[in-house]
Amino acid sequence: MTKGIFGTLMIVFLGGNNLLQAKYCDNMEAQVFDVGGFTIADSKLKILAENKFTQYSINLGEDEVVNKITRLITKVNPNPRGSASPKALAQNIFDSSKAYGVDPILYAAKIWQESGQFNVDVVAPGGDTGLSQMTGDGLDEISAQYKKLKSKNKDERQVGNILAELSQNYFSTPNSTNDWIDWVLTQSNTQKKRTLVKSVEYALAAGASLFKIYLAAKNGNYKNAINQYNGGGVKDYYGKINNKADHLRQKVSHSCHLSEAEMQHLEAVCAIADSEQGCEALISEILPQSEKYYDI
Repeated sequence: MTKGIFGTLMIVFLGGNNLLQAKYCDNMEAQVFDVGGFTIADSKLKILAENKFTQYSINLGEDEVVNKITRLITKVNPNPRGSASPKALAQNIFDSSKAYGVDPILYAAKIWQESGQFNVDVVAPGGDTGLSQMTGDGLDEISAQYKKLKSKNKDERQVGNILAELSQNYFSTPNSTNDWIDWVLTQSNTQKKRTLVKSVEYALAAGASLFKIYLAAKNGNYKNAINQYNGGGVKDYYGKINNKADHLRQKVSHSCHLSEAEMQHLEAVCAIADSEQGCEALISEILPQSEKYYDI
């Protein structure tokens, strides 16, 4: 998370005497065990393993989502450092979201909030690093959970196995997945941060992993997961991400000469459409001409 320029701060209590004391436990669920700094029950493992999108990406196809993210990045920074092009970065954001099972529009909005201009080499004054502004505590959280792969506890080991499977979805080959897991488990945080300012792939995998971990810990609630990711350092942090996600999903172009009332009408029309094509189809019926006044 960015600290200083963007004013965000992540506070996650991990390890030793700083182990998070607040435990999340449902008495109706018999089996619980720790994942990082949290207590995760069996039902939450299902959330950790899910790879379906929710919320902002409902009814949107891959091309629609990638195009929306591409247009946003191009507008913010047409030459993001570390990426071949805005399109390549947008596709990578989508692929990492799909692999780990987090909403790609929310993830893109969060990266926009954190990195500002989608440059992989951004480092905040407090040391938060990369596209998703990973902190040392965030890296510790990821490491603690991936280490479950080697746990002697069979039930606990499920967590690591799920994370390994999600990573396989992203890295595509066993060797590249093993390299990623080895990086998570063996590299120091200093070494990891050196990688995060160079590798878009690792920066996105790290951010998506942490996002998914918190999503599982928070029972699939995106608002709580995003706030946990931030640690409460910014007032209404989820609101900021939510507004960016709204902008990303349905972005009004103010270059036309429609009145504010007409623009609000178009927003209402597109809000009920189930796709970008549906929105355009409705607009073409409403407007006297076929120009695209609504850019999403």
